[in-house]
Amino acid sequence: MAWACYNPSMPDTPTFDELLDAIELLPADQQADLVDVVRRRLAERGRQQVVADARAARAAYQAGKTQARSVDDIMREIES
Repeated sequence: MAWACYNPSMPDTPTFDELLDAIELLPADQQADLVDVVRRRLAERGRQQVVADARAARAAYQAGKTQARSVDDIMREIES
């Protein structure tokens, strides 16, 4: 069972359980390498999301859709 490239739109995409079974066939050092790669990719995806959120917030502020507020104001709103 070899998948050259993961593509969610492909009908023969392996299931999660199939992927786990395939990973079990790897030597321990390759499994550890895989964990490292996945963690780095998830961290990068998280960083990209933070950047996208910041850009969207800045655009909303510049468009006048939001306003500057103090931390105290925000905390009062959250607590109410």
